[in-house]
Amino acid sequence: MKKANKNNHYYHDFPNSLESFGFYANKLIQHNNIMPSYHSHFHYEILYIASGAKKIIVNNSVTYTLDNTCIALLKPHLIHQVRSASPNSQQRVLIQITADLMEEFCQFASPRIADCFNMSVLKLSAYSQKMLNYFVSSLIALSPQSPDYTMKGKVLLSNLLLLLTEEFNEQNATDDASINRTEQYYANQIAEYIANNFHKSLTISDLAEKLHFSKTHVSRIFKNSMNTTLHKYLVSVRIINAKEMLLEDNASVYSVAFKCGFNSPEAFARAFRQHMGCSPSEYVKLNNEQ
Repeated sequence: MKKANKNNHYYHDFPNSLESFGFYANKLIQHNNIMPSYHSHFHYEILYIASGAKKIIVNNSVTYTLDNTCIALLKPHLIHQVRSASPNSQQRVLIQITADLMEEFCQFASPRIADCFNMSVLKLSAYSQKMLNYFVSSLIALSPQSPDYTMKGKVLLSNLLLLLTEEFNEQNATDDASINRTEQYYANQIAEYIANNFHKSLTISDLAEKLHFSKTHVSRIFKNSMNTTLHKYLVSVRIINAKEMLLEDNASVYSVAFKCGFNSPEAFARAFRQHMGCSPSEYVKLNNEQ
């Protein structure tokens, strides 16, 4: 199972159980209205808001409202940000699945079991909502110390994924349904390469050469799968990493600009202000005052 480059601040850490069992599930009450930073994962993520409401922004462009009538399905490398959308507390369920385990499900349960992740937010029927709650409650109730934890967890997860994929297929989502697994595979390869090489001078030509495709084909595959352009995605990854680096001890705006692949501090400052609404220096000052 691949992890991010040690210089990559872009991905959140893996919970221990995710590495040990291939999956992680928990439920908790959240009270704050703090907007976490944009981030992504090498693994699949399912986010369900059992009560209250949240907003999720995907790839810095599309915003969805999440409540108990829908579910967020986040495939690897999808940049996202979640925040509260109601004044009251929210009860959220988070399930994470490694790419390796998902591949195992595809081989032994159904080759199309991950198709539901072609839709970032899926509307749930009353039946799917009821069954979702059953699978989620059963999964969270399992004890990791139990000798059959892995086996029971995989059975529940595979049934949950089959349920969601059936719901996805019934909704006949025309745009998302056109994405095939081969394109998704190549889009993941591109995103992973960007995650580990954002500090370099990357171009569409570089990525096309790596995959032995034309520039047009690479751009189309990525846009279809990730719902954003390669250029916007690359800049977003660089800004996410830059935000972390700026808050490290003795990090200068000049050094961070070049460490994140920008060809000048001026280009970095323009991109940063466009994404964050402030300059890199103002961002550091605001965070130091908190």
